[in-house]
Amino acid sequence: MNAFRFDALLRALQDAPTTRRAIAKSLAGIALTAGLAPAATAKRNATKHRKRRTKPPVNQFGCRNVGVVCTSASQCCSGICERAPGKSKNGKKRKKSCRAHDTGGCRVEQDSCSGEFFPCTATNGADGFCHVTTGNAPYCGVSSTTFDCTKDEDCIDLCGPEAACVVCDNPDLGSFQVCIGLKEECLSP
Repeated sequence: MNAFRFDALLRALQDAPTTRRAIAKSLAGIALTAGLAPAATAKRNATKHRKRRTKPPVNQFGCRNVGVVCTSASQCCSGICERAPGKSKNGKKRKKSCRAHDTGGCRVEQDSCSGEFFPCTATNGADGFCHVTTGNAPYCGVSSTTFDCTKDEDCIDLCGPEAACVVCDNPDLGSFQVCIGLKEECLSP
C-alpha cells in the first residue's frame, strides 16, 4: 500500500462516524489491500526465479564429451556436432550433440591403454585396438604416436583425417596422451 492511499484511509477513518459498520468497512479495505501486496510480490519473484540455462559441461581438456549438447563442432573433443537421426519423444527435431567417429564396434569399457588389449576392425578394414578418446568415446585405431593432444583435430596432421586423441592411463607407464589413427603408421611429432 502506498503512502498516499494510507493517508487517505486514515482521513476517512477520522472523518467517518464511529459506528461498527463504518469501522468494519474500513478494516475490510485495509485487509483487502494488504492481501494484494503479497500476491503481487510473489508474482514478481516468480518471474525472477525462472530456470536459468546452464552451459553444458566441458571436461578437463576444455572440450565436450560425446553425448553432450553442442552448437558447433569446435565445442566437441571429437570435432563432430550433429543431430541424432529421427525425432525426439515430443515430435520435435533432436538437439545437436557431440558424436563419436570410427568406433569399430568398440565400447567405452574397452580401453587397450589399460594393459588388456581389445581387438577391433577399423572402418577402413584394418585390424586395430579399442581405445577411449579425450571426449570419452570409443575408438578403433590402427597406429599411434605419443603427442600432447586435447582434441581429435590435434592429431589429424600426424595420423590422418580420422585420427583421435586418446588418454592412456597405464598402470606401468602412467597417464599420457596419444594420437591414434587409421593409417598404417602415424608420423612422429
